[in-house]
Amino acid sequence: DNGTATTLYVTAKNSCGESPAAFKTITGGINPPFRPAADSESFPPLDEIASALELHPNPVTRNQGVLSITKANSATITGMKVFNLQGQMIEELTPSASMKLDVSTYEPGVYFIQTAQDGGLSTTKFIVE
Repeated sequence: DNGTATTLYVTAKNSCGESPAAFKTITGGINPPFRPAADSESFPPLDEIASALELHPNPVTRNQGVLSITKANSATITGMKVFNLQGQMIEELTPSASMKLDVSTYEPGVYFIQTAQDGGLSTTKFIVE
């Protein structure tokens, strides 16, 4: 039935608490297009948010010392923060088209770069060995 609508609610939760729920309504058949509900805020397309950054090399070693960060789409990045696996902010980065992150002092482990862009947030994982 192409008249079917499903609303997807997403809530982020970490050690600091819960974010307000964001939602999208999906309408259509088996593979419906992904469209915001008429009364929802305007969100950028999910594929643009998901591919905000390209990281090289990933994983990166402490001996290499530098992680290259490149914008992967045309969205305007307004802020970037690096978090460890425990949710602690390690550092805040100044966005630019091409960046270098010094990881020589990072402990081996999993880290995340949170990117704020065009009204949405994306998270990109990288590993330090």
